[in-house]
Amino acid sequence: STDVDNDGTPNDRDADIDGDGLTNDKDPDMDGDGIPNGSDPDVDGDGIPNTSDKDIDGDGIANKHDPDIDGDGIKNGIDKDSDGDGTTDAEDDTPGGS
Repeated sequence: STDVDNDGTPNDRDADIDGDGLTNDKDPDMDGDGIPNGSDPDVDGDGIPNTSDKDIDGDGIANKHDPDIDGDGIKNGIDKDSDGDGTTDAEDDTPGGS
């Protein structure tokens, strides 16, 4: 697993992937790359684009089982963009990621 902040904790077990002091569910830029999660083509910074990432938010829970696919703190059932790709679920061909 990737360790974006090099703190020794793999992203899938790290509550703060980029090490900025904000937990992933409260962080507007989870991987610290300067691109807000809603516009970031790789939210968790693992090198796998969101469109083909089986775990978009890098929490170790596969998208198909994750109650919050993009890790933004808004549960999929009420999140208008559950995979955080910038396209609303109503308009998205793959609203749950790949």
